Amino acid sequence: MITPEEIIRLASELPAYYAKRDVDFRQDESFFTKTFDIPMPKGKKPLMLPTGPMVVINGINHLSRSYPKCSMPRRADTDIAQRDAETISNFLNAMWYMLQSQRSKSLTRDALWYAFVRGPSVFKVLHDPNAWPSAPEEPVMPDGYDADVGEWAISSQAELDETLANFAQYEVDYEEWKQKQDDWQGEIETNLPFTIQVRDPMYVYPEPGVDPPSYVLEVYESTWAYIRKQWPEMSRIGDDQPNHFEGLKDQDKVRWVEYWDNEHFWYGIYHAKRGDLRKLDNWRQARPMQRHGWGFVPYVIWGGWSAPIDRPEHQYQSVYYAIRDLIPYECALFSQRAHIIRKYTWPTIKVKASRPNFKFKPDEGEINYFQEGEDATYMEWSSPLPILEIQLDSVEDYIAASTTPEVLRGTAKARSGYALAQQASLAQAFTTPFAIALAYAVQQVNERVLKLIDKVIKQPVRIWGKSGGEMVLAEVGPANIRGYYRNLVDVEVVLPVTRY
Repeated sequence: MITPEEIIRLASELPAYYAKRDVDFRQDESFFTKTFDIPMPKGKKPLMLPTGPMVVINGINHLSRSYPKCSMPRRADTDIAQRDAETISNFLNAMWYMLQSQRSKSLTRDALWYAFVRGPSVFKVLHDPNAWPSAPEEPVMPDGYDADVGEWAISSQAELDETLANFAQYEVDYEEWKQKQDDWQGEIETNLPFTIQVRDPMYVYPEPGVDPPSYVLEVYESTWAYIRKQWPEMSRIGDDQPNHFEGLKDQDKVRWVEYWDNEHFWYGIYHAKRGDLRKLDNWRQARPMQRHGWGFVPYVIWGGWSAPIDRPEHQYQSVYYAIRDLIPYECALFSQRAHIIRKYTWPTIKVKASRPNFKFKPDEGEINYFQEGEDATYMEWSSPLPILEIQLDSVEDYIAASTTPEVLRGTAKARSGYALAQQASLAQAFTTPFAIALAYAVQQVNERVLKLIDKVIKQPVRIWGKSGGEMVLAEVGPANIRGYYRNLVDVEVVLPVTRY
């Protein structure tokens, strides 16, 4: 079993190992959010074209419009196997409907955003033992409640009165228990005893060179106030000294580290003001090394565009991989065109005036009226606009060829059915790798969920959701799963040119 000291060493070394990956992450994210500083006559002005965001948004829109469709192949050619396969299939479909419909944002949409912008995307599956409230305790039935009157061992009127009072109180307690039981059933049918999260791959560090990894570290920052509230029992590593960082303010940032492998997990906190990252005294452990016993690493790392010639941890590429140089170039050409149009609107003027303080700057709101005898002429100027338009069109065509944004927007210019079919096939070629990768990721998540129900929760889980287009109350438990976790997932791609 790995020790906290070894985890701390990994936490100090892995970010440096993944430094190049993180630089690429930040660069690709800039294409989605960044405004480019373009040289203009009065200095630099920010310009943001919609190309960068729309390439991502259009692709996500057509991949996240439908829920993942899950099915369970039966393990044997028997009626029981067929029934279990249908039961598990209904549960998985209802689960994804519930996960998507009870959130302000779509779970798969968030995951696809990271796959498009970062390259890799990450699901995280955790058991949540506190999601279900405790079941209400059923009242104890009085002795002789179901017996015949002649069988009661009663020797006095007082004993009879007491027995009848006990029976009456039991009736009241039982009705109250039934109401609490119904409320409890409603809660467990709308709350899952596990969580499925989408994590930013920027802060996820898997085992280098191994796919799938045998361990994963997650490192990110949080405020000291949040950490102290969530983990009041945190302690130093290896001793019993005070459990807090001296001199920290609530708003100070501390580094949160999670370690997960197939059997164990560990939570730790580090603060940079304390000094060396590798020094144990500068750390606290929020959760000492513990065994979870799930039999899997809770992280599912996947991506759409991959380059198998690279190391596994660097194999996934963002959608901007092929157009990283084209977007800034398009922005520069677009700004040049805007500058030319601006100059055409306010052409350069040569003023015939003897006054030294004469000003003619209409774009800045400074205009002096001409006096008698003063005049102005336009300077000769030739526009390179046609050449610029050709360059800009060529760059936009290259971007479209790499990402097919026009087809995904539904603004295809083709007039014939054959041309539309061709463009639809190009759009399918762009989105299919992401659809296949998302289907794989959902299938891996489903396997982890079924393992949790089968090996950890060890009791049936019931949820309301949609399966096959109908609302169902789906229930699955260890008796249905019995160690069989294989499932199939399909993600449908809906494009504007293929809908009708």
